[in-house]
Amino acid sequence: MLGLLFTFDVAAVRLAVQTPVFLTQALQVARAGQHIAYQEIRPCGEAHSQVAVLFSDLGQLDGFTARLTRALLPSGIAIAELRAVPNGACQ
Repeated sequence: MLGLLFTFDVAAVRLAVQTPVFLTQALQVARAGQHIAYQEIRPCGEAHSQVAVLFSDLGQLDGFTARLTRALLPSGIAIAELRAVPNGACQ
């Protein structure tokens, strides 16, 4: 299992959207029915929200990231940082 920690920059949100709701919806769209789990680490309403994402297969990573980036475009929320979660840290 591969884990990544996404940090989002919500300081420059373009639309009058409820950031936590929009970010959660974008994560759900990016999952696209695949076995991908995510957990909010730092609340989605904060300036640098963090979400840990667990992939059951390495092949899911690129598609998820691309779908998430597209889903976030209208809001102005950006992926500020992406880091690997050390093996075993998510268990």
